[in-house]
Amino acid sequence: MHLIDVCVLLEVEGNISRGLSPDTETRILVDFHGSAVLAGSEYAILSHCWDVPEKGEKEVHFKELKKLTTMKPHKRDEIRKRGGYHKILDTCRRADKDGLRWAWVDSCCINRESSSELSEAINSMFRWYENSRLCYVYLQDVEGTLPTESNKEKFPESGGWPKWFSRGWTLQELVAPRTVHFFDQGWKFIGNKQELADTLKAITRIPRSVLKDGIGSPRPCAAQILSWAADRRTTRVEDIAYSLLGLLDVNMPMLYGEGKEAFQRLQEEIIRRFNDHSIFAWDPDGKDLRTTSVLADGPSHFRGCHNIKRVEFDEFVRELKEVIVEEELCQARLQMFSVTNGGIQIWLPLTPYHNCPSIFKATLACRRYGALVTIDLAPWKTKYYRYCGASGTLKSCPMIQQVFLAHQDDVHDNVNFELDDRTIAYYGFSYCSSFPPGVTNGSVTLTRSNPLTVVMYNRDSAHFAVVFGWCFGQEWVHVKSGMYMKEHGHSYESYVMEIYHQAWNMGAEHAHLMADAHSGKSLFYVKHIHLPQSIWAVKIICGAWKKSRRSTVTVDVSHCTGFCHDSLKWRGLKLATNDHDMPGLMSTHWFPGSSSLSVGGMQVEFLHAHQEIQLGDYGYWNQGRQYLEHEGNIFEKLKSLAARLGVDPIDVAYVPIRQRVIDTDMESDDSQSGLTASQQKLSLFTIAQPLVWQSEEANTEMKKLCEDIRKHFNVLVQSVAKQKNNHSILYKLHVFPFMAAQDSNGHQNGDAQKQDAAKFFMGMFGIEHLKDYIGSITFLKHLPRFLDAGVNGGNLSQVLTVMHGPGVEKDDQMTNDRIRILTSKLLQRMPINVDKDCIDQKLWRFEKRKVEHDVEAISKTLGVMLLDTTSAAYHRTQDSKLVYSQFWFAVFMINDYRERGGRPRGNNHLQSMVQEIMTLQDKLDMTWSQPVFEAQEGDIVGKILWTCLHGIHLEIEEVLEKVVHCVLNDSLVSPKVQGMRTELLQEMGNIFKNAVSDFQVDDQPYLWQ
Repeated sequence: MHLIDVCVLLEVEGNISRGLSPDTETRILVDFHGSAVLAGSEYAILSHCWDVPEKGEKEVHFKELKKLTTMKPHKRDEIRKRGGYHKILDTCRRADKDGLRWAWVDSCCINRESSSELSEAINSMFRWYENSRLCYVYLQDVEGTLPTESNKEKFPESGGWPKWFSRGWTLQELVAPRTVHFFDQGWKFIGNKQELADTLKAITRIPRSVLKDGIGSPRPCAAQILSWAADRRTTRVEDIAYSLLGLLDVNMPMLYGEGKEAFQRLQEEIIRRFNDHSIFAWDPDGKDLRTTSVLADGPSHFRGCHNIKRVEFDEFVRELKEVIVEEELCQARLQMFSVTNGGIQIWLPLTPYHNCPSIFKATLACRRYGALVTIDLAPWKTKYYRYCGASGTLKSCPMIQQVFLAHQDDVHDNVNFELDDRTIAYYGFSYCSSFPPGVTNGSVTLTRSNPLTVVMYNRDSAHFAVVFGWCFGQEWVHVKSGMYMKEHGHSYESYVMEIYHQAWNMGAEHAHLMADAHSGKSLFYVKHIHLPQSIWAVKIICGAWKKSRRSTVTVDVSHCTGFCHDSLKWRGLKLATNDHDMPGLMSTHWFPGSSSLSVGGMQVEFLHAHQEIQLGDYGYWNQGRQYLEHEGNIFEKLKSLAARLGVDPIDVAYVPIRQRVIDTDMESDDSQSGLTASQQKLSLFTIAQPLVWQSEEANTEMKKLCEDIRKHFNVLVQSVAKQKNNHSILYKLHVFPFMAAQDSNGHQNGDAQKQDAAKFFMGMFGIEHLKDYIGSITFLKHLPRFLDAGVNGGNLSQVLTVMHGPGVEKDDQMTNDRIRILTSKLLQRMPINVDKDCIDQKLWRFEKRKVEHDVEAISKTLGVMLLDTTSAAYHRTQDSKLVYSQFWFAVFMINDYRERGGRPRGNNHLQSMVQEIMTLQDKLDMTWSQPVFEAQEGDIVGKILWTCLHGIHLEIEEVLEKVVHCVLNDSLVSPKVQGMRTELLQEMGNIFKNAVSDFQVDDQPYLWQ
């Protein structure tokens, strides 16, 4: 450590001022080696802002001060005129006045040409300030007193406060010394640190205790210390990290040139030295929507962490016992974490979000406003990343898990999407708005600071939004669909912002799905999303990413019945490159059995048509009949729709590309016409290279599922049909062509088939996961009698009476037994200590975890539509029926019942539904067109599922009403116990309700598979 000999420098300056030559043997700077020698030498230390060379200001450096007495006079006079030299002189004058022989000034007491000395100085600087006798703070832009309020007009470049408070190095220079004196620009004394503590706290957010007593013990947590530097800057990027070493009590080598990596290394050193979870608590308010490593980019991300306090791990474990089973807690495991080449290895309590499997909320051992701090994490490959800005309902019970946290970010350039939406106008859809606004000439650009963009399209009250996202360095695209109602009073702009936040929650999931798709060999990928309550579907096609990180995304609208592909799944397409800038999915396509010709030097094939076909004709190819079912001509259609579609007649996307048919022996050159003048012969005729819509692969899984649904439903309703007269509905159903249930080929008998059919529908509705809450569902078992009895289905007891006739007393007894069993099971789930009139919270946490597990399983089936019924029963309210009806519409598309609030009016509506199924089945048998067949089959399957859902719903509603009544009206227990039962029932109801409220039709695992 080099110190200025105060007396020597003042004497040298005095002699020079009097015109005397300085003694060349005089030593102004003295080198102190070892802390013991330094400890006995009291010194003053200067804290200041360095002068800016660009403004003509210059500091005095180490070699200049050391050689001040030996250099040439003109050079010495230039140095003595500098503002930096006058600061050194004034510091020495002040130290001499305070009785101190030594002084230290960072500008001239460090030999920056020596990397080892510079590294030692930076790692030791906090201690040097801490050991000083006096620290002088020189405020060059303050006159008189220290301002108590921000003044951005006077201090525009430093956040409204004097410049000294905005610099990175001055932070430790304020905290470390015991005694700090503040001086204005004329070296007039303003006050000391203790006297100005309240003003300094308001400016710096440093607690008064630290300002008065030092950083000492207990030491503030890392997040709080870093928050003090949130608004400070340094000239060198690396110095923002190096200036905090002493405050954080860590050491590390200096590597100038590493840039922002310095701050990352600083955080890693903190993790290695301290078990301080607060290092992960940056951005506590979730303002920065992005995915990144768990380490912050800089101190600015810790803004708002000034009130975070560290929690000791024994206290952390005690608090976690309130929400986690004690056997899972281990203090030794929780308080140890380390930096490895695979990430930061750590054990954390993780709580999953409802219906968002890829995001978890992690609880940290630190507090803010009295509550434990939490952050969101999402897995990507083998590591967990910080997922900022997630929202939604959490499951009730966290679990302790070991994870590897990503501590390094993969650097990626901006991502660009080229958006091709020219064909959506065909069905009347048009661009509406985007958020954030940034769609320029059909191009969408994503950056780290703006990783999500929503582009919305609408047609009357229907809308859909194409979402472009960037997560974990992975680009993704998805469509959010729904119904926008103007009468709700929302603008399109506010609605697109709502979609933005909904899409952000699913970003991690979509990134995984896109990565899985790109792991294949296809060049193009397609996703099919049905628009609820409509006959349309949106197709988005994404090309493989290029080295320039650009991809073309094509958006198209087509007809769809609703029973289609998984809305989350990408499928590969073997699609040729579109060299002609054609709209939509276009590629060359040829049918088998065609002839070969040379068209412009290119070998192509033509189909022998058995009918008159003109260029541009379109329709559906009937493979069985080898015939084109003509629907129109694309070029004639475009002419009539030119104004509506905004078609440019000369756009190559809409003009046939004509080639001349020539003799096969002719050769062609590379000219545009394909032939040289000498080679041209008489043209036979002209044709257009056929560019047709790329056909999607048939969804064989969906086709098989639709067949199974119809087959099993027929098995259920036909079991007693043979005993009825031929005027009954069941007899008519028995003649359906899909009577695969007959055992004429030696298959299962009728009862076994019926059991299998009931089991099939039970599986589709996830009844197995609900049996502990609603018991055994009998509706499917008694469906044939129920239909044939002509009951209107409004009351389950009436249904049972008609179904069982003379045996109703026996069935009433069975129903009562069922109620008693379900009541007993429900009470067993409630860990109430009757003797102590209290709830065993430990057992209750375990029970809630079991309920959440069941709800998660049922949410992946059609039974998700039954969760709201169960929740309403537990809350003893019917407020949620609107949501239930919306589910019917969104999934089954039964628009016929839309104006009836989701419940068909009139009597015998279940019978009417079956009658409609029968009528549609007759039409289906006579249908040869594949699209029409798929549409009718989808309608049949939708009505079958509606019938099953409606009957199960009626039964659950009836049963649970009686069960809840028994639980809450038990005269054998005290009112206090009844109150606790009500509380626990509502908590269970909330678990069911949360699963429903977070349900997004187009963001769920595919319900039909």
